[in-house]
Amino acid sequence: MFLFSDKARRSPFSQSYRSGKIFLLVLFLGCAIPGFGQKAGTSTEPAAESGGKTVPVTLAATTESGNQGKKGAGDNSSSTSSSTPAATAENTVVLDTYTVKASREGGVVTEGPQPVQTYDSAQISDSGAFNMEDFLEDLPPAEDGDEVLILIDGQPAHIDPETIPLDMIERVQVSLYGSIPELGAYAQGKVINIILKKDYVGGDIGERIRVAAAGGGFHQYTKFSMNVTKRRWSYFLSGVYWKTNELLASSRELSRNQDHTYRDGTDMRLAWGTPGVVQAASGNLAGIVDSGGNPVASALVPENQNGLSLAASDFLAGDTALSATAYGQRRFNTSDYRMLIAPTRRYNMNGSVTYKRGDRFRISLSGNYTDTKVERIGAPPVTAASSKTLVPAAYNPFGQDVYVGLVHTEFGPTRQTARTRNAQFGLKMSGKIGDITPPAPGQHSTAWNWSSSIGYQRYRSRTIATDLDKDAFTASLKADDPALRFNPFGDPALGPVNAHLYPGLTVYRTRLDDITNVRYNAAANGPLAILPGGPLRLALAAAYHHQDRDRENTNATSGNPAKTEKTNDSGAGSASLNVPFFGRANSAPLLRRLETNASYWQNMQSQGNRRRSYAGGLVWSPARSLLFRARYSVYENKPATSTFAGSESLVTETFIDRARDDETVTDVTVFTRGSISAVTSKSETQTLGFTLEPTFLKGLRFSATHNVRQRHCIYQSSFSAQEIINNESSFPGRVIRDDPTPADIAQGLPGRITRIDTTPGNTGEAEVRDLRFSLEYRLPRQQYGRIMLRAYATHVLDSEYQVAPGVDYTYRSTSGNNPPEWTFQGQASWNHKGWNTVIRVNHTGPRMNAPIDDPENPTYTTVNFDLSYQFQKPIIGKFGRRLRIGVGIANCFDVDPLYADTVSGYRTGSPLGRMYTCSLTLPM
Repeated sequence: MFLFSDKARRSPFSQSYRSGKIFLLVLFLGCAIPGFGQKAGTSTEPAAESGGKTVPVTLAATTESGNQGKKGAGDNSSSTSSSTPAATAENTVVLDTYTVKASREGGVVTEGPQPVQTYDSAQISDSGAFNMEDFLEDLPPAEDGDEVLILIDGQPAHIDPETIPLDMIERVQVSLYGSIPELGAYAQGKVINIILKKDYVGGDIGERIRVAAAGGGFHQYTKFSMNVTKRRWSYFLSGVYWKTNELLASSRELSRNQDHTYRDGTDMRLAWGTPGVVQAASGNLAGIVDSGGNPVASALVPENQNGLSLAASDFLAGDTALSATAYGQRRFNTSDYRMLIAPTRRYNMNGSVTYKRGDRFRISLSGNYTDTKVERIGAPPVTAASSKTLVPAAYNPFGQDVYVGLVHTEFGPTRQTARTRNAQFGLKMSGKIGDITPPAPGQHSTAWNWSSSIGYQRYRSRTIATDLDKDAFTASLKADDPALRFNPFGDPALGPVNAHLYPGLTVYRTRLDDITNVRYNAAANGPLAILPGGPLRLALAAAYHHQDRDRENTNATSGNPAKTEKTNDSGAGSASLNVPFFGRANSAPLLRRLETNASYWQNMQSQGNRRRSYAGGLVWSPARSLLFRARYSVYENKPATSTFAGSESLVTETFIDRARDDETVTDVTVFTRGSISAVTSKSETQTLGFTLEPTFLKGLRFSATHNVRQRHCIYQSSFSAQEIINNESSFPGRVIRDDPTPADIAQGLPGRITRIDTTPGNTGEAEVRDLRFSLEYRLPRQQYGRIMLRAYATHVLDSEYQVAPGVDYTYRSTSGNNPPEWTFQGQASWNHKGWNTVIRVNHTGPRMNAPIDDPENPTYTTVNFDLSYQFQKPIIGKFGRRLRIGVGIANCFDVDPLYADTVSGYRTGSPLGRMYTCSLTLPM
């Protein structure tokens, strides 16, 4: 175990955890004693999922007393037979066709060492989600990292999962631990596998509108889909139009006021304003004194004049209490230019053709095209008083060389337009080999499942940004021709001063990314042998990926090359073996189920990257309602030796220089180098948990998992520029500064930031211990409709993070290395006679370590409500059958996001506040 420089505080719950775990274990074992809560002679063994198949039922009856030919009350078979000769054709009653819906197999029977949440079609329908994207957003977040791998039927998708009709989905599997070994799926974050219905026919058209109560951020979503099946052929087509309007920071109180000094925060306004300020190139300004008669080095341009006939005495002396220089003499609030949500529109089209020949063979060709456009504005260009803004003595009222600093409001906002087009298609084949005949009761299938796919993807992105040409501006300040000389001494609020010059001082930066991917995937799984405890199953998967990536930069700033080309080849393989020692066929007292699983995954890339993961686990069920599981996994990552150079933001960003008394800086280049110097990182995860499905409370499933994750030499593929600034001493050489000026030296300050290096690399070590809880309850009695309860909670027992050996990490509001003590997601749904109601609660507790810029460290809780009704009969003529109308309120109590001492002014949550939703969906 390693030592940490920052020790997290423990909650009272975590202090009592060890003393209570024995009591919990005894309690759950008592609830799970075989036979407890059920009548003698009855069985509660979970029945297999019927899938809602419609079957004819024949009920055999007889007139003989005491011999009715009935089956047990718990029997869900499709037919019955009398055990007496009296049941003949003459006394047999044939009933109408009805739908059998058997209960699904419980987690005690299906879960493995790694917790994988499974959501069936009923849960998806009752969630109130309008589309697949909504449903996925309500799932628990990943344990670590932002990477999410989405599969369709166990294979990489060649269509956008968002466009799949919810009725087309049979179930969804979710792993928060970065892998589903039996599928050969591995990711740093979360893995989602969407399993489609094999014989689905239908589709839908729909429209959804979201409106914020406080205005801004209007959202429109239009969709259509259809799936047609004709004999062995199926055809799928879908489309989406998605539009979001802008939301400016000035539209919300939480981000409108950027001066946080009233709550002991930072003044986030730009340290320059309009009209501009003047600073002597050396010494003090001639003829300018403060109220005490002392000469000063800075002065403010007077307001409401055009700057054509000024004398030095017309300028206002700078306030030395604010700054000894021109910095901070005037401030500029950027909330009118800062976008909390950028206007976006997207078109999305998907299609597929599938041919199937029973379970033996299935082949499909599918494709997707997406076109997305995002327009963003930033603050007007800013030029700080420096040697780059020198105005010669001959061209200013002071008769000496001066520097000027100002915000170029006449230029207008900086702008960035990005358009991305993504096209992909793929061919997928799957099926079974071996004996595919359905096995007899008590037997196991010996068939193997196999799949393979090849896919092609072309991604093109073009970004155009409009900004001030800083070099041209420097030259214009000293131009000999008065018609071309920039006048920094006027006030644009009175009227145009330099508007005619800005077209010639504008630079257009462009960035063009062109990425081509070719992927091959193959997988197979099936039984190697049939053991007394069940099938010995082996799963194999292999993948090959070739990528060509080109980037062209036009008018890029220093540190970003004009052209970069990169080719990378990678191959991966995985194997997973599941060994059942005890199962349904050979169960024994306290050994109803005992299985072990081992998996290995390796990925190698031509750029030198080597990644591998190996894990082993065990599941043990001592009783029909209780399952214990344990797992240990290791993930190792040897980084590549090179990366894709150039990552600058093309619009103005505001950073806070902590080393210079929280000075705001804007003219900073953020870049990445092409080469990486990093060592292998390692992550170890240990999980121990149980699943309880008490027999006396059918429909309840409760799981708890204790996790310990240790990370060594953490490799970060991306860094936040502000995070690097906050912890500058831990990232030597990444914050690049100018030489300090004499004034800086006098105040003991470093020079101003000019560039920030965000190249991927290693940081320190970390350990997180937490408890995760999952509860699902389906009320078995549905006389008044279907009621489902679902809840997830995570309690962090301890969190420790060391950004570098022996160096404390500076926790601030925006840090992702400072988890909350508690997070909770709860959902209750009610479905009855076409009505569906859903209530969702999301809670985020205080952070483990109180951020230094948010000592209050409050909690954040929101409640969402959705109500819908589906017509069972046509509304007008034959139109409107199964039409669903929905309304909803997100963030019902209009809770503001948590405060953060950042430019946006918040963290954790949405700035939209309370939102109203209206939707229409018409199934076809």
